[in-house]
Amino acid sequence: MLSASFREHALQEEKMILDEAEAKRRKKREKEMKKAIMTASPSADEASRMTAVITAAVHAHATR
Repeated sequence: MLSASFREHALQEEKMILDEAEAKRRKKREKEMKKAIMTASPSADEASRMTAVITAAVHAHATR
């Protein structure tokens, strides 16, 4: 009887540790994804700027 309750307690503790580890991994993954999105955003802004510059140059050349 006592060993069964120890076994139950050990299983609960192991499950709790695994759940905490999974939560930690999930949080780290979310943080890395957020960081990847932040680094991708300037590239999109730069592409927009480059498009605007090219469009302005084409327009200036066409109106000469």
